[in-house]
Amino acid sequence: GMHHEISVDVQAPANVLWRAVADVTRWPDWTPTIDEVVLLDGGLAVGARVRIGQPKLRTLVYRVDDWQDGSRFSWAAATSGVRIQAAHEVYPAAGGSRLRLTVDMTGPMSPVLAALVGGRTRRYADTEAAGLRRFAEQLAAGTDAA
Repeated sequence: GMHHEISVDVQAPANVLWRAVADVTRWPDWTPTIDEVVLLDGGLAVGARVRIGQPKLRTLVYRVDDWQDGSRFSWAAATSGVRIQAAHEVYPAAGGSRLRLTVDMTGPMSPVLAALVGGRTRRYADTEAAGLRRFAEQLAAGTDAA
């Protein structure tokens, strides 16, 4: 298996960061690691399915397995017997908020596959965290200007 997590501090209130995190269909606007996000069941809630297309990866359908509005959600998908779970957490912090992304892959993986997929998964998560931070900070700046 593989576990990766990244935390970034964000200069935006937690509610603004959460709005960016939870607005999943807009993710392709702020990260090059996601081509499309399609809500297959209308919205986000436990059990809802979401189709996610990413460059160089097979399009997967994720199912939301945890939804705590305002603070955390996670979803999971399976491909070739490997389960991928990704969690997205928002915390209030000094100067704004903190974002934590975690990715866990479990199941039978050859060392070569684990290295390839693991490396890309880590890069993608890091890119997404940076993109989310920029997007939320822009949202916060726009909110302040209004």
